[in-house]
Amino acid sequence: MSEPAADPVPAAGGERPPGLGIIRASWIGTAVFVITAVASAIAPDRFIAAGVATSMVLFFVGIAVFFWAYAVAVNRSRTDLIGMGGLFFLAGSAPRPVQISLLGSLGVQVVVGLATAAVHPFTPLAFGVLAWMYGLALCGLWAARYGTFPPRPAEEKRGRGTRKGRAGPKPEAAAGGSPSRGRTTPKKSAASSRSSSSSKSSKSSKSSNSSPAGRASRGSSSR
Repeated sequence: MSEPAADPVPAAGGERPPGLGIIRASWIGTAVFVITAVASAIAPDRFIAAGVATSMVLFFVGIAVFFWAYAVAVNRSRTDLIGMGGLFFLAGSAPRPVQISLLGSLGVQVVVGLATAAVHPFTPLAFGVLAWMYGLALCGLWAARYGTFPPRPAEEKRGRGTRKGRAGPKPEAAAGGSPSRGRTTPKKSAASSRSSSSSKSSKSSKSSNSSPAGRASRGSSSR
């Protein structure tokens, strides 16, 4: 019987860390990239197509996984404080063995990509420097799904809930309305009523004086 393949992360205290599938996928992609990149650097006429294809596949898969990890992290950020260092570089968010394994895979991709591109500069081997996107994205996916982050403060949670809820009454409405748009004051209303009554009496006296009966009454009184 064949022995099972060793895990990329050794068990600590008899417990396997979560997300072993992500860690294995990172190392499988790294192994394929190293084989094709080294073969392309040694015999570019025969293997350069395979090396470029591997680099581009890892790059585009890494972009898709990167946005997947970012979406999961945004969903978790409602309750947890997630920083970019902890998300994509596992700073304080992953156990030490997981951090060493995933960052080691990412480091191998970066070193091999730069080294093979330097052996044959200004050739398609330069696409190898894009392969590290795959390892970085898998680091982010592991942290977004299984990483440990501090909880968001309760005050900030309440602040978000208040902003999402209905807005409270405006200060003017709470104080009884604006003076310019609300009820008129008693002094202004009394003054306006007096002015209107005086204007009405003056108009009535003028109209009575201008009428014939008024002129006749003035003539008889003068006699």
